[in-house]
Amino acid sequence: MYEFVIVDHLIITIFYWGLVHGGLDPPHTYWRLMKHSAPYPLMLIDFMMSNMLIEYRHVWAVLFYVGSYSSLLITYTLTQDDTIYGFAHLESAASWAMVSGIIIASICSHLLFATISKWRLSDKLQTSSSNSQTVD
Repeated sequence: MYEFVIVDHLIITIFYWGLVHGGLDPPHTYWRLMKHSAPYPLMLIDFMMSNMLIEYRHVWAVLFYVGSYSSLLITYTLTQDDTIYGFAHLESAASWAMVSGIIIASICSHLLFATISKWRLSDKLQTSSSNSQTVD
């Protein structure tokens, strides 16, 4: 679940501040700002301080999750007179591109975290093997 949450909060932070926040009417409440800002940096600190391992093969689960979310977003927008997000009105190519961007950004961010995990694990294994050689 950690993989879903950290990827999801990265996407929330990027898309909220990049696309949603500017179109909202004031007042910009403390709660609205904190729920779209604080979780990702805190989770990133936790990720960097822990031995959390995110694997490449789990990208399929992230793809299913973000595909389901995008399907819900598209279905709701096309069947209702309302939109969930102002930028996702689905009446222009740019709007469809932004919704597709959510899927692409989710996959790319998962692969980024998996790469960081792989580097961290290989560094830890190299350090462990070099420590065991010096002890002998």
